[in-house]
Amino acid sequence: MDNYNENNNHYNEDDNLENYNSRQTEYPNLNPVKINIAFFCVLTMIGIFIIAFSTYLLISNNKKIANFKETQAEIVNITLISNNKSSIHNVYVNYVVDEISYSNIQLDDYSPNMNIGDTIKIYYNINDPLEIASTKPSSLIYYVFIGIGFVMIILGFYIRKNKNTINLIPRRHSL
Repeated sequence: MDNYNENNNHYNEDDNLENYNSRQTEYPNLNPVKINIAFFCVLTMIGIFIIAFSTYLLISNNKKIANFKETQAEIVNITLISNNKSSIHNVYVNYVVDEISYSNIQLDDYSPNMNIGDTIKIYYNINDPLEIASTKPSSLIYYVFIGIGFVMIILGFYIRKNKNTINLIPRRHSL
């Protein structure tokens, strides 16, 4: 059904005049270009924040990794602390760094295949040999978040470039 509104000089092929006028007043001040710019700004700012924060954490982690060195340790004790809802295993090891022995130092990890007397590979901080870890800290997660940040920025630019991506206002046709 074709309708023509003489007051506004608008023509709408898809709907009748009543539906068109009700939709026109439903979103009176929305402009698709402004909405696209808002999405562009939000996505770009979030992407930049994620990239900056992940890069900061990556650099901090890489500095920490550079200070860790591998050595062998012997598991000397495994304790179990439990309550009604959960249980925690604490693993204690002995190891030697630069001919200095470290005894009963708590490890940050537990695996069910760990047994007292086992020799395992650990990493210690060369500046503080009491700081140990069962695995060398990984940087993979930071690279994943940096990638997510770039995807958000690219999506923001795509929305900004494509003016019809977000269109909350019904199309108006004029003669």
